[in-house]
Amino acid sequence: MSVAVERDDWAGLLEDTEGSVEPALLAVPPPVAESLLAPRQVLAGRFTIVRLLARGTLGVVYEARDEERQTQVAVKALHPRLAADSAAMDRLRSEVLLARQLRHPAVCRVFELYALRTRAGEPLHFLTRQLLAGVSLAERMARRGRFAEREALPLVSQMAEALAAAHALGLVHRDFKPANVLLVPREEGSSAERVVVTDFGIARALLPDRRRTEPLPALAVDLMDSLDHLAPEQLGGGAVGPAADVYALGVVLHQMVTGRLPAVHPLGPLADSSVVPPVALVPELPAHWNDTILRCLERTPGRRFQDAREVAEALSQ
Repeated sequence: MSVAVERDDWAGLLEDTEGSVEPALLAVPPPVAESLLAPRQVLAGRFTIVRLLARGTLGVVYEARDEERQTQVAVKALHPRLAADSAAMDRLRSEVLLARQLRHPAVCRVFELYALRTRAGEPLHFLTRQLLAGVSLAERMARRGRFAEREALPLVSQMAEALAAAHALGLVHRDFKPANVLLVPREEGSSAERVVVTDFGIARALLPDRRRTEPLPALAVDLMDSLDHLAPEQLGGGAVGPAADVYALGVVLHQMVTGRLPAVHPLGPLADSSVVPPVALVPELPAHWNDTILRCLERTPGRRFQDAREVAEALSQ
């Protein structure tokens, strides 16, 4: 049964997608959890597993057939250690309720959170969400290297719009990174792509928004595949807000135009740290791009852009 929301009319919410997800989506770091589900397995009497799509640190993603709605969806089976954490699941339920209100073309729609027990009695929590054919920005960058500014700007603008739409609802991504950005064909046979941001709210379960003096919980460190995109306040125990996503957007932007992560790791000494200007890596980078990235990467949240849209506006000068 659903543990997040009561069912309502989903008509018009599901997007049927022809084709398949590129095999490159399977080229992600090995998961902490092994594959849980098999083809033709039925979940909640409704979702028939079709095939494995991707393995990640937070769970495993499958294509599934929603027999009730006669359409394809994505099923994300969450890592067993996360599913076994009742407090984390309570936080995730709240985030799913909020994420369902987020209707934006650059945001992957989340439908529902389910809680089941396997035949062995183990807890199994899974999310159902919009199924999209595409490739992650992480894979695209691994294939081609850095982007020219004219190529990066349309994608960054869509990312910024997605984050701003979420922030307007009080939803902070908390784990924004290239692996959570899909590049999806605008239409069949077209070379043009649009951005779709995934996994809004999942990191909320790992990184609760409260002040704490201890380091990141061991579970969070184990399950996060990278700390490089986390803002200093996330790592240092401060309150987390939209500025944390702006920082992460700055890291992604730095990666796109330089082909590298920022030179200073977020765990470096606060008093001694300074980010190497991107223009030092790419001398031809326009000054306003360099300055925009550096402002996103300010250690103090109040010194960053306060609205994600301002990032795209600054780059468009």
